Amino acid sequence: MSELFEGVKLTLGRQTYIVPALTLKQLRQFGPQLAPMRNLDGHNPTEAEIDGVFEIIHAAISRNYPDVTVAQLQDVIDMNNLLVVMQVIWGQSGLERVKPGEA
Repeated sequence: MSELFEGVKLTLGRQTYIVPALTLKQLRQFGPQLAPMRNLDGHNPTEAEIDGVFEIIHAAISRNYPDVTVAQLQDVIDMNNLLVVMQVIWGQSGLERVKPGEA
């Protein structure tokens, strides 16, 4: 594997990922989907919101792990870790501050 993009270490299931920031291209692509994602805490997300979340998560993680699939991520991300995953991606992308290191 080539050198990984800098990011935050995040363990999902039995796999640890280094989650980098979204690229500017990805931020533009997912802009309309990002705003509602900031309010996932406290309500049950719709099917469309869940699909959007997985597109965003996959886009970020696949920068360092191009072979990971959306289906694999769907098997390890649940309502217990979803907010942590999104906070890592938001923070890495400059949308929300997170402390460097592990999530």
